[in-house]
Amino acid sequence: MDWSAFGYGAGMLAAAWTAGDCSDAIYHRLWVWRHQWRLRRAERRMHRLAVLAKIRELEKQLTLLEGNTKALRNDGT
Repeated sequence: MDWSAFGYGAGMLAAAWTAGDCSDAIYHRLWVWRHQWRLRRAERRMHRLAVLAKIRELEKQLTLLEGNTKALRNDGT
């Protein structure tokens, strides 16, 4: 697997890990890197959910505006 896609340090850490150098520092760095990745993924997900909620809110407002426009047209004004 090409670990270079995951950032500069990940490839070196993965190479040391597979070479058998399983020191605590390397293990800890991999653990930190993994949890930082999980946090970034969670932040992206929360942002997507916020954007979707805003879209739903705007769609509701648009529906109300369309209903008001139809009501005004039916009143003959």
